[in-house]
Amino acid sequence: MSVLKFSRGTVIAFKAMEQYSRAQNRLARQEIRKVLAKNPTPQDYAVAARIYTEDWRNGWFDGFEDGLSPIGNSKQFAKMAQRAGAQDWYVQWKFAYAMKFRARWKGWGEMGLADAAYQRSIDLLEKTCGLPKGGNAVERGHYLDVLIDRAESWIYQGWADGAAAEIARAMALYSNEKDPAKKPVLEPWYYWAFAFALHQQDRHVEACNTLEPLLGAKDANNDIRLLLAASYARRAQNGEAGMKQKAADTIAEFHKRRDAMSMGIAADKEPRWTVQLELGCGAFLPGSPGEAHWTESLRLVLEEGKPPVDPNQGPKLSRGPDKKASAAAPTPAARKPAKKKPAAKAPKAKKAGAKRSAKKKSAARKPARKAAKKKAARKGGRR
Repeated sequence: MSVLKFSRGTVIAFKAMEQYSRAQNRLARQEIRKVLAKNPTPQDYAVAARIYTEDWRNGWFDGFEDGLSPIGNSKQFAKMAQRAGAQDWYVQWKFAYAMKFRARWKGWGEMGLADAAYQRSIDLLEKTCGLPKGGNAVERGHYLDVLIDRAESWIYQGWADGAAAEIARAMALYSNEKDPAKKPVLEPWYYWAFAFALHQQDRHVEACNTLEPLLGAKDANNDIRLLLAASYARRAQNGEAGMKQKAADTIAEFHKRRDAMSMGIAADKEPRWTVQLELGCGAFLPGSPGEAHWTESLRLVLEEGKPPVDPNQGPKLSRGPDKKASAAAPTPAARKPAKKKPAAKAPKAKKAGAKRSAKKKSAARKPARKAAKKKAARKGGRR
């Protein structure tokens, strides 16, 4: 079984992190530190790695803790989790997630570590739950989480077409399942990842068609708006009427929602999202064609701005003048999906309202803590 073993404090920390704001992630850090000071499980350490990764990728760098940057702490806790729970699929997944966002600043070899950990997580799920054919809805949902998160990492490695094919394959795995106890929910972020892979292939109409239905949800993640605005702007660049205004309106809503997160508290103010923050807090290999394509898209909708604080320049972190990150991208250790036609149909997102009502009914039958544990395994969005 793909069991989650979170302490009560970890559930509190995870719930705070899921709010995706500077203030709430600061609270999540405080709560998880209390847990780690007692008798933490491997999955508690894995959640700590996730929380500190979110601190970095959302531009909430408040300073160094224990002499480490957020991505320094993320690796430290991910390694602690691995030492204590190497045979835990969740631990391997969160190690991979942390390494993916460290690679840009800490050396591209970190992406190779991520590739290997994603594969270990998938292998463990397949072995313990009998996946992909076996398993219940929750276990199958975990399986899709890891498959699609791994595929997203391929986009940063310059393999957007492979990522799109793999995400489409994963989302179709259980499309014909009739038993509700075995049919996993297709999370909104799956569609976002698929649209991102399409965008990086210049399939902007398909990307927009994938993203637009997601905005029907009241709590639609702001990442959707950024990618949608960039896709509209690309279509405007190609001469499509009305797309320039759509891009402007969508990015304005993106900034408006970020500004509202602080609720007027100066210390909790979200950083103004810019091209350089998106690149610096992201996971593309510097100087790669994929990064160049995404940069061009971002410059159509965002201000240039300044890069984030260099995480290598804090106490205990300096590389030294002669030590440089490796520029060579590793070959992904993941299994390649079967070849698909380039114009394969995009998975269709269900109407947001219908999906939310179904999920609410399910959650209502569970005690609050158990529902939180189940949800905590799933990957959320950022910004």
